Amino acid sequence: MVVLAIFVSHELYRTFSNGGSAPIAALHGEDDSPLGRYLPSTGTSQSVGQTQATHEFKLDYPHWGTVGAVPDPSATVIPLDPAAHQKFILPVVIRWHFVSGQDYPLWSVNYDISAASDRISIDVRGPYGVMYFNESTGPAVTALRWGDKYRFAADAGAADFGTTALPAGGLPWTWNVLNTGRRYNVLGAGAYEFGIVDTRPYATSLYGDGYANGRNSTSAVTPACAYGMLSMPCDWEWAYQSIEFSYGPPTTPKIAWKSSPFLGSSLTTVYTGPGQPQTISPQGNIHYGTHIVFGRSGTGTPLALAKANAAVEANPQLFLVPTPAAGGTLGYTVLGSANGPSFVSGQILAPWDSIKLTATPNANYSFTGWTGPCAGVVGPVCMVTMSQSQTVGANFLSNLDAPANDNFANRTAIASVGGTVNADTTLATGETNEPAHY
Repeated sequence: MVVLAIFVSHELYRTFSNGGSAPIAALHGEDDSPLGRYLPSTGTSQSVGQTQATHEFKLDYPHWGTVGAVPDPSATVIPLDPAAHQKFILPVVIRWHFVSGQDYPLWSVNYDISAASDRISIDVRGPYGVMYFNESTGPAVTALRWGDKYRFAADAGAADFGTTALPAGGLPWTWNVLNTGRRYNVLGAGAYEFGIVDTRPYATSLYGDGYANGRNSTSAVTPACAYGMLSMPCDWEWAYQSIEFSYGPPTTPKIAWKSSPFLGSSLTTVYTGPGQPQTISPQGNIHYGTHIVFGRSGTGTPLALAKANAAVEANPQLFLVPTPAAGGTLGYTVLGSANGPSFVSGQILAPWDSIKLTATPNANYSFTGWTGPCAGVVGPVCMVTMSQSQTVGANFLSNLDAPANDNFANRTAIASVGGTVNADTTLATGETNEPAHY
């Protein structure tokens, strides 16, 4: 199984003063939705401990928008004049969290679009990629499932979706059962599956969906789509990008997350289908987390559905224990939060929040190591996810209390007068040391 990209964000098509419609990027000869895998990383880091491991990636994502404020891009004509357009470079932080005892890794993202409020109108589609179950170039997908406000289901039986062009109405589907659990999107190949499941229930999700006539309907009621896989419902604003959007046959087995295309605007109520309003939080930090669910269990993607239907975890607490208390401070930031570092122990957080902790020694102290979920992490920075309540400890050592015959004390004495310690130099302790230059 292979996923070929990790983050994508598309610009809304705008109406221009000449009556045309396109993304603003297209007027400047640029891609309105470059694949994140082709953009240079601006920073990577790792935090690997005994019970958790985190890999962080940072990149800058380009989006075209307007110089002047456009609070409602759905009702505003954009000038063709290039001087009315502006290119924004917006920071993205992605973290992969792996937790001992948990089956599925967490993919967490923060996309800070606050610098472009009312200037851009975009969606987010990460995690995003092309999925191959058989490590070849052809799809092997027999089941499609996704859940937004309603649950979508379609099965091809023993056949593969997209291998053969099915006529309009040739594949039954339903998209009218209320989703009482989390959002999800999953492809099934026989007994195998690969999917994405939100960390929060649909009822508390923040970023909405695209418009689709087929939502809250079935194939028996809604006309088939006139493009892509003709047997599938149309998703005009990419309600979920999946195999049904690809042209074929054969089709490409895509899988991705999705949001409303009005992020960045001032619109807080959008429509996801006929008579279906939805409330969104379109500005500031766009932050969410998804579990990557994969494995072999049975037909019909039972693993992802079980994860989506699981009870919501209790809000966890984060306890901070610097030892000794006078040795230093232990603070943290929450990915997606606009607040600065917190030093409050016992803080209640959201399930699966992504946390970056920093241990800072006070004067005449040194940081010596972590305890708790950060145990084993090298250095004063540790990243964890709140899979449950956590107690994180940071140990500090007083430099003034170092024993007189301690190797550190000897090296400090030499450093104070300058000089070189070589491998054949014997210190007062009788130890032989590797070359060290001061």
